[in-house]
Amino acid sequence: MAGPDQSKAEQEQAARDWWHVMADDASAAENFAAFAQWCNAAPGNRETFDRISLAYQQSRTASPLRTKHVRQQDLRHKPARRANPLRRLGMTLAGAGFALVAALSAVAVIPRDAAWQEIDLADGSVASVAPGSDYDIAFNDQFRNIRLAHGSIVISAAKDRQRPMQVITDQATVRVVGTKFAVSIIGDDVETSVLEGIVGVRGNAGDSRNYELKPGDRLWLGAGHDALQTTVPLANALEIRKGWQSFRNAPLADVLDGISRHSGHRFVLSPLYQGQKRITGRFNLTRADQTIAVLAKLAPITIQPVTGNLTLVY
Repeated sequence: MAGPDQSKAEQEQAARDWWHVMADDASAAENFAAFAQWCNAAPGNRETFDRISLAYQQSRTASPLRTKHVRQQDLRHKPARRANPLRRLGMTLAGAGFALVAALSAVAVIPRDAAWQEIDLADGSVASVAPGSDYDIAFNDQFRNIRLAHGSIVISAAKDRQRPMQVITDQATVRVVGTKFAVSIIGDDVETSVLEGIVGVRGNAGDSRNYELKPGDRLWLGAGHDALQTTVPLANALEIRKGWQSFRNAPLADVLDGISRHSGHRFVLSPLYQGQKRITGRFNLTRADQTIAVLAKLAPITIQPVTGNLTLVY
C-alpha cells in the first residue's frame, strides 16, 4: 500500500485496494490494524477511503421504497436489508485483547440517507417517517392501520370517527380519531407522545391495560419494567422530529443504532457491551460527535475514530 509521500492518484488507488481488502471477510480481521494505521498515516487517507466507499455503495444501492395500492391505499416499506454495523464480522483491534463485532458494511457501507420521509395519506393525514423505519400502511373503507416494526413515525391524523387510526407495534396499539402524535420503537420499548388531541394506548406485550394520553403526555411501554407515563412541555412533545430521542434503560447498541440512522455516522461496538451497557437520557441523534461524547461520560467506554464517519466503541 502507498506510504505517507503518496500522490493523489496513489492515495486513491490505495483507498481502492483497502476497500477490497476490507470487503473480504477472511482478510478483514488480520488486516484491520494495518488499515487503521494507513488511515492515520497521511492527511486525506480517511476522507479518500470514505469517498471511495460511498462511490462503491451508490453504484450498488437501489431505492428502498416500494409502494403497492390495495383499495384506497396499501403502502409497504421495508428498508433495504443491510448488515447491522454493530453485529457481524469479528475484528481484532491492535493493542486490545478482545474481538470487535464489526462488518464489511461497518467499514465500506454508508448507512441509508439520514432524512425523514413525508407521506401524504389517502384520508388527508400526513405521516413523517424516521430514517431506517420499517412499516406498513393499510387503509380501506373499514380501517386506517399502520404497522410499525422498527423506527419512529410522527402523524398528523385527519379526523374520522368511523375509522379511528391505529399504529400497531409488538408492544402496544395506539388508537386515535384525529390528533398529532408520535410513536417510536426503541429496542423492546415503545414510546408514544402527544401534541394535540387525545390518544388511547393499549399494551400488547404482558401489559394489557388501557392508557389515555393528553397533549404533552409521554408513555413508555415495554417488557421487563413497569409502564412510565410523564408530562413534558408541548415544545418537546414531538422532539423526535427534530432529532431528539429519550431513552429509558436502553442498551448502548440501540442508542448507537439511533444515532447511525439519524446522522449517517457508523459505529463498531465491542461484543462485551452488546446488551450490557444500559443508557437513560435525552440525546440529539443527528449530532453524532456531541452525542457520542456525552455517552462516553455516562458509560465507561473508549471512542476511537477510524475514518471520517466510522467510530469504534469499546
